[in-house]
Amino acid sequence: DIGRITRLAVMPIENLTSEKEAGERIRRTVIAELLSRGVDVIEPGEVTRVLKELKVSSVGSLSIKDIEKIGRELGVDAVITGSVIAYGTSRGINVSYPEVTVYLSLIDTRTGNILWSVWNTEGGPGFWVRHFGTEGKSLSETARDVVKKAFDTLF
Repeated sequence: DIGRITRLAVMPIENLTSEKEAGERIRRTVIAELLSRGVDVIEPGEVTRVLKELKVSSVGSLSIKDIEKIGRELGVDAVITGSVIAYGTSRGINVSYPEVTVYLSLIDTRTGNILWSVWNTEGGPGFWVRHFGTEGKSLSETARDVVKKAFDTLF
């Protein structure tokens, strides 16, 4: 039940792109978006500390037992996990434009059940970029939009 979730931890976001810092950038964007919506989010350094203590090498391979331990150690009701699939600027003939794709999920730390998941893509050349070559959104603006719209499906 999503209604009982009061404290969250945002796990490191798996980076499936060639952009070195994409996972961490999306993680920071996710945390900022959650905080802006009044969600109680555990400090990322605490999450990292617990992951090291539990010897978790890959967030993508967390077991239900790992998630339960993380929940107990951090005192959180759920964790956000995810992947960044696309993060960068694509180039057309006369234009360039940002593209960001993320997958996020909310996992209950008591049961290991996935309570919510979303796949969202933002970017591409807009009307003004395609027809007039004007500059569109920046990569960071596109990342904020993709995360905001993802959480709009939850809150």
